[in-house]
Amino acid sequence: MKKKGILILAVILLSSIMIYFSKGLQRTAQDKLVEKNTTEKNKSKANFIIYDEVSGKEIYSSKVEYDGSKNLATYTKEILKVAGISYSINSSGYASMINDLYDYPTMSKKEGKKDWTSCGWVFYINGTKASIGPKDYKPKEEDIVTWRYWKDAMYEK
Repeated sequence: MKKKGILILAVILLSSIMIYFSKGLQRTAQDKLVEKNTTEKNKSKANFIIYDEVSGKEIYSSKVEYDGSKNLATYTKEILKVAGISYSINSSGYASMINDLYDYPTMSKKEGKKDWTSCGWVFYINGTKASIGPKDYKPKEEDIVTWRYWKDAMYEK
């Protein structure tokens, strides 16, 4: 009877350990999606870029393996989550905030920013401003996607 109890405990312990380590394997699918830039060589291959045109600074860039199975809104949310970058992207794919850079309607501190009424995020595919929303676009393997934050997003080309 004592041996049977020890055997049951051993099986439960082994099962718990296997479940614990399998959680790490589930993350590898997301990790494959985003290959962070750790070298200059990787930076030249970046095909997902987030850039602040107001400050002239790159916020993030990485090499992403687009497989055409997801829309750009989904890719963007997944990438930003893995990278630890704050964002607010609604169900239609509209990005009202990335990295604490808000569009004007959701901006909390608007004092001194009357000329920012059309600030916000715009995405580009292979250097061309997109004419559809991120929820409607499925990036192809060869695409370079760039999200740009503009002070006057409405009139930028």
